[in-house]
Amino acid sequence: MSSEKNLPNDTAVLILGICSLVMCGLGLVLGILALVLSSKSLKEHKENPELFSESSYSNLKAGRTCGIIGICFSSMFVLFYIVYFGFVLSMMGGAIMTGSQF
Repeated sequence: MSSEKNLPNDTAVLILGICSLVMCGLGLVLGILALVLSSKSLKEHKENPELFSESSYSNLKAGRTCGIIGICFSSMFVLFYIVYFGFVLSMMGGAIMTGSQF
């Protein structure tokens, strides 16, 4: 009988990591949550790796990786919209200043 147990929050980290990939704007928050939750579990695994199952550790690593990728995609998404709305607002401001109608 195996005495290995699951790492804390391994499933939650995996779900948050996958959701961070799917949800563009909210993915930034979900990815950060996945990284924060995974850090404590990774510390526990480093201290006593023999206590935890390998599948639990794999889920944790996969969720952490998805969270990192989700943060990158969501950051690009947010940056794109900041630049886009800045461009649109500057065009509207320029049109108003010159008296043009749009």
